[in-house]
Amino acid sequence: MPVLLAILTASIVVCALSAWLVARLSGPHYRPMVLLYVLVEVLTVPVLVTSGLHSGYGDVAAVVAGAPAEVSLSWVAPFAAYFAMGLANFGYPFQSIIALWLGTILMAMTMLVGGRILSAPSVPTASLA
Repeated sequence: MPVLLAILTASIVVCALSAWLVARLSGPHYRPMVLLYVLVEVLTVPVLVTSGLHSGYGDVAAVVAGAPAEVSLSWVAPFAAYFAMGLANFGYPFQSIIALWLGTILMAMTMLVGGRILSAPSVPTASLA
């Protein structure tokens, strides 16, 4: 369990850093670029599930939820895998689909926080000289 928590923490930090990097490189247009980055990552989930990219492995949703980060095409896979492991321990039905939803939400929130979307923009104050 401590190893799983360490890996989860590392995934969250690296995901937030990727969104921060997009925001940093985008300059004054960081908000639309980070939102586009999040949108592309979120829209990747149904594409991976419906495209049959992993069709040789059986249940596509379970494969996407359990796909290791090294072979994943999006940030959702590691987050969904952590939720799937946790839900499987509790015996939840449909844990793959629930894990995909929870992984997508956690990924999007991590990217929004890392990309500084949820923080107030800094407005320079004019001097009253």
